[in-house]
Amino acid sequence: MGRSRANYSTYFRRRSTPRNLRSAQSQQRQSLIAYKQAIQLAFSDVSDALIAYQKYYEVRKAEETTVQDLSDSVSASLKRYRGGIATYLEVLDNQRSLFNAQLTLAQDRGNEFQSLVQLYKALGGGCGNNKPKTVIGIRTRRKGEATLSNPSSFKER
Repeated sequence: MGRSRANYSTYFRRRSTPRNLRSAQSQQRQSLIAYKQAIQLAFSDVSDALIAYQKYYEVRKAEETTVQDLSDSVSASLKRYRGGIATYLEVLDNQRSLFNAQLTLAQDRGNEFQSLVQLYKALGGGCGNNKPKTVIGIRTRRKGEATLSNPSSFKER
């Protein structure tokens, strides 16, 4: 009896081996397709992030030029006002334009920095849950003062 069981198990192993092989090959092909799609998505994300950064960089540089030109305009209008050629309304109008341009420049810088963060994330960087190293034995009082709770157990990690 032991011999016939061995023959049956060998028979079933031989029949299932080609099925297992086909299944493994199919899983390998599916994994390869998923891997290729992930790579294409990653390259697409990096490309999009680079394009966005370049766009925001160019916008910021143009706005910096505008701010510099308006700053020069304010200086010139102040000189003309002091010389009695222009009214103070012209000075105020130029200052208002400069202020608006400076606000826009600040927004453009924020957009540029956000695009840098997106680029960093697309390249594989991220906001992990890496916690800073702590020192055992230190507790914080309510006022924010650090004190040793047990000096004998003071260890650095």
